Order: sequence, then structure tokens, then C-alpha cells
Amino acid sequence: MNANHVARVATAKIPAEMIGPGRTLWEQRIIPAMKAAPGFRHVYVLGDDKSGTVMTISLWDSEAQAEAWEQCEAHKTMRGHLGSLMKSVPTPDTFHVKLES
Repeated sequence: MNANHVARVATAKIPAEMIGPGRTLWEQRIIPAMKAAPGFRHVYVLGDDKSGTVMTISLWDSEAQAEAWEQCEAHKTMRGHLGSLMKSVPTPDTFHVKLES
């Protein structure tokens, strides 16, 4: 395991009527853009329909590559689209991956 792997974790609230459009945005635009980003490994998008809470966990080869994704134009564009769906756009926390299997 590479000790430099990182996870970016973000949580947000989304109105129930925006869950479908949010999923479509993730499937059609955000995930393909992330897959093209250097160092991207995987993303999980988790949700609780009752509370409207959505959590994303993205895994990256390094903290520098995760930060580069957040600074690139594709991410800024996607963040703008997400902002129209969510009550507030979250700021992710960074965690270093300690174990992976």
C-alpha cells in the first residue's frame, strides 16, 4: 500500500426532488471527469433519502493530485452545477488512507 493515498470526504444536504437530477449529473458528467483526472482511484456517493444527506468519498493516489482536481476547471464547473442542486456545497476533508484491502 502506498502511504500517500488520500480520501476526500464531503457531506451535504440535498432536497428530495434534487436527488434524481444529482444522480444524473454524477453519472453523466462528474464521474467521467474524475476518471480523466490524474491520480483518481475511485469515488463513492452515499445518500440517505430520509434526511437528504449525501456523502462523497473520493480516493486519490496523492494529496497533491486530489488538490489538483479541486483546482482544475472541470471541478469548478461541476461544483457550479452541484451548487444549484444542494442547499450548500461542502468543503471536503482530507484523510490519509491507513489500511486498504
